[in-house]
Amino acid sequence: MIDEYIEKDLLRQIKITEYLYELKQINIQKVADLLKVSRMTIKRDIEKILVIDPRIQLLEEQSLYVTVRFQAGVTRYDFIRQLYKQSYFLRICTLYLQGERNYLKISEKEHISVAKVFSLKKKVEEFFKKTGGMTKEGHFVKDEFHYRLLLLVIWMRIDFLEAKLDQRVYREAQHIVTQISKIFSNELNEREKYFFTLNVYLSLQRKHKEVKNPKSSMEYLHNQSEYQKIETIVHGYQLPKNEIDYLTIMYRLLNHNLNNYNYLQMEYYQLRKNYLYTIPEVVDLVHQFEQFFQRELMKEMLFERALMRLLVAIFYNRSMYLVEKNHFIEEPQRQLCTQVKQLIDKWSQEKGYHICLEDRSIEKFCLQVSDLLIRKDIAKVWNVFIVAENEFSHVLYREWIQRRLNMTQIVLDQKLYYSLEYLPVYLEKESCLIICERTLANYPFEEYQGTKVFPVSLFSVNEDLQAFFTHVFNK
Repeated sequence: MIDEYIEKDLLRQIKITEYLYELKQINIQKVADLLKVSRMTIKRDIEKILVIDPRIQLLEEQSLYVTVRFQAGVTRYDFIRQLYKQSYFLRICTLYLQGERNYLKISEKEHISVAKVFSLKKKVEEFFKKTGGMTKEGHFVKDEFHYRLLLLVIWMRIDFLEAKLDQRVYREAQHIVTQISKIFSNELNEREKYFFTLNVYLSLQRKHKEVKNPKSSMEYLHNQSEYQKIETIVHGYQLPKNEIDYLTIMYRLLNHNLNNYNYLQMEYYQLRKNYLYTIPEVVDLVHQFEQFFQRELMKEMLFERALMRLLVAIFYNRSMYLVEKNHFIEEPQRQLCTQVKQLIDKWSQEKGYHICLEDRSIEKFCLQVSDLLIRKDIAKVWNVFIVAENEFSHVLYREWIQRRLNMTQIVLDQKLYYSLEYLPVYLEKESCLIICERTLANYPFEEYQGTKVFPVSLFSVNEDLQAFFTHVFNK
């Protein structure tokens, strides 16, 4: 929803930056077609991006392609936050949240005309009201849950309260997040760790505000064992039950990124047993997918995990708070997105759900399951060795490979790697191969510790893994 209000040129530059970060090299015409602008607009956007953030280095520029290198150790989230700082809309939002609404003071502070301030203020108030954070009269609502989410929507995109943070409380929040990550065996990425830390901070700092959490009929979003573990960790902080409920809801929004594939499978089986097929509405949705795509999807791990995360994203607007990345998708995936959006929209109307289908969530889901839903042949089964950005990428690449190769040909390490640096030092150069998501590898793609690396992305998994298969079969 917030994307409807942020400056369109800026949103386009953020998307281009994310495409570059994932792919390192982009086809200018394909990006122009995807974003429905001219090639010259894409080139101008790239020039602006390079000026705004010098941590991006231009390696090569041709008529059709642009190749870049990103500073090592800096995440996608770091780069897009740098771009979000350019948004006048977000900056006016932060001033509102700090109680500043005077036209002249805003104009002077932001170095923009009073006329532009007037226009931006109208957009800011419209956004706050549409998200339920402000009354028709222009006052922030007293509903603590909605107010916190409004804070997070802005805070995750642009710094505005860091100077006012209680550093002692923030350190306590960081400690709690570390403990929760340990007890759940998580490897949260920087963005999600920051999000959860802000939520813990708000719980500690504002526990007297009596947050009222929404009662959702989608009961599978709440896991009782997670509540109990979080309660144990925060016991000494005297948080009321509603705050622990709040933290459990926020935790459920995260990719848990377990550190062992066996754990991931166990979590999936438990999820399916306790939640997935005890909700008739969800069962019906799976049946509608099966009927539409003519596929047997019950007990299909790749599909079911992706569907559950999509439902979480839909019912809790995950992408709005967690600033999820824009995915580069080509025509087959675009068609699939349209079909999935129509199918879920029809299902939600039948069940009486009032939901907003956000494009990023649908695109992410379609990239995760496109091979499963689009392919016409029956795939073979085999295993592989993978380094991926998150647990869903691990599921996608493993399941993709298992449908195509004989398991006797490949040995799969059960440990889930989220960085090349976590790979064991004893890699056998003659017998090991690494499949690594482009977003985790430096360009140009070379060997790692003497071991050949095959770069892969969600949107081009078919072409990328074909190179891997060719290498395997020709050796």
